[in-house]
Amino acid sequence: METRLFSYDDLKGLLSIEEAIRVVEEVYRAHGEGKIIMPAKITLDLGESGGWPHHDSYINSMPAYLGDQRVAGIKVVGGYWKNPQRGLPSIMGLILLLNPESGEPIALMEGAYITSLRTGAQAAVGAKFLGRQDAETLGLIGAGTQGRFSTRAISKVLNLKKILVTDAIFESAKQFAREMEQELNVEVDALEDALKVSGS
Repeated sequence: METRLFSYDDLKGLLSIEEAIRVVEEVYRAHGEGKIIMPAKITLDLGESGGWPHHDSYINSMPAYLGDQRVAGIKVVGGYWKNPQRGLPSIMGLILLLNPESGEPIALMEGAYITSLRTGAQAAVGAKFLGRQDAETLGLIGAGTQGRFSTRAISKVLNLKKILVTDAIFESAKQFAREMEQELNVEVDALEDALKVSGS
């Protein structure tokens, strides 16, 4: 069997936010129907003692089997908090897909993009089924990569007219507001006070 390799850019060109939302919704439904085996993730703190947040990095190992799709796999992804100082993303990972009957490797994929896309998509699925469908304002705490993916995804299931965002680094919130306002064509306000974002 040929094993296919997918880079970050490959996946960005192949997977849309809309597709990710559809897949996440299907997988949640299959999990509820008992068609997925997904053990608890194992976390490895990369250091001799202590654990997070005392270490600057960790690795999560997350296996799963999807019965409907006849595929198994494992995602190995971690946080490396000094990476931005190195000019690298703080989240790094790989995903290996396997044939569950033979064990043959189907694909090896860069894992950070799928992680961001999937996490954003699950926020959208949550908003679709658990949120107010007439909601027009999104409050967001955190203006990093995940905040962007979640905002993009939620904007696909709700008719947003305004986004309020804050971040521990206020300049990041202002940059988020500039970029997302242009990308989504919706009003985005950066606020220093997190309580105002939550509507308090």
